Amino acid sequence: MTIVLKGRGGGSSGSIVGAVGVLGNMQDGDVLVAHETSPNHITDMHRAGAVVTDIGGPVSHAAVVCTGMGIPFVVGTGNATELLKAGMFVEVNPVDGTVTVLEN
Repeated sequence: MTIVLKGRGGGSSGSIVGAVGVLGNMQDGDVLVAHETSPNHITDMHRAGAVVTDIGGPVSHAAVVCTGMGIPFVVGTGNATELLKAGMFVEVNPVDGTVTVLEN
């Protein structure tokens, strides 16, 4: 069974594939998954290939910062932090606002 989370996407027009990273220990290109973002997450966001949050909308911190930095994002998934664990590979598609867990 494929897990697909749905939210609101943006930030860029292309999807990315990456490993879910851990706040404070992000590697370049990791997918940052958080309940929400704040200015405390800026360093991790600079390293992220994409950002996914549980809550948020088009004017949330994650959406505004990612749009400004050209980072793909999907916000408002509801339960990304419950389902996506460090090291899982996911595809983040900001055009249709989906995050798909890929087979590991």
